[in-house]
Amino acid sequence: MIQDAALPELAHLTDPEGAAEALAAFGYSPPVRVHVLSHRKGNRAVLRLEHADGEVFCKLMHPEVAGPLAEHHRFLRKAGLPVPRVIGYTDGGALFLTTSHGTPGPEAVVHYEPEVLLDAIDAVRDRFKHIGLKQPARRSIATRIEWFLEQLMRALPDRRKRLEELSFAVVPTKHAPTSEVVGVHGDLHIAQLFFESGDVSGVIDVDTAGIGEPDNDSANFIAHAIASAILNERAGNADAGQALGMLANAADRRWIHTTRARALTAVHLLGHAQRAVVGDRPDHARQLIDLAERAVQARG
Repeated sequence: MIQDAALPELAHLTDPEGAAEALAAFGYSPPVRVHVLSHRKGNRAVLRLEHADGEVFCKLMHPEVAGPLAEHHRFLRKAGLPVPRVIGYTDGGALFLTTSHGTPGPEAVVHYEPEVLLDAIDAVRDRFKHIGLKQPARRSIATRIEWFLEQLMRALPDRRKRLEELSFAVVPTKHAPTSEVVGVHGDLHIAQLFFESGDVSGVIDVDTAGIGEPDNDSANFIAHAIASAILNERAGNADAGQALGMLANAADRRWIHTTRARALTAVHLLGHAQRAVVGDRPDHARQLIDLAERAVQARG
């Protein structure tokens, strides 16, 4: 059982008996096993609830957010996007969703050629673009670039001079985009996607979807693939590491064609570098900083 005053349903739903009671209201049978996938205290939590016949995902949030987010999911699903179906939500801020079907993206990269995956992803991105989203997408992490640079300079003084030079290319990205804004996922990366027969069969974490900059989704996808490739290689998962690296390169060739897009890719790489520092992986962070430098030096 986990307590969090800002998430009033969390304690109840991290208790197996409480979770079983909640799922029984939707017709699911006990027993229920609770897996806490993430918890940002005071903000958000995600649970996987295993019941007798399968599993359900539960997002816990501030109570006033659950209803609008349920409607957001329903809108996207009605528009033809393969997002999880809403099972229901509570006044206390718990949103219950079905699981996605298909092969998770991090596994699919090993089984499909990069161009096949990118074709499928482009089809989904095009759907986001044209379904009539109105609200703004999640703010780009480019708005936090000066904080990332400060944290990295403090943690890695040997990279200070190079980060100062890199700042001239990346700090301007925090200002308004120069490209047209359209409907986007808002946090696009391979772990948000599921694949089946070469198509995207599931898209998750669509809370961030709205009107935004397509180049930011592209940069986020590429930087995440690069950072995941490094993590897999360091963990001895050579096949996955190589496949993710190939996917990042193919996505870069397909999507990154402007100075701003290259700078946004560097911003997202620096964001991953900052998280590597927090995770006590300084060598990983240095490698990502080096790749951020290469990103802004590349030519589209």
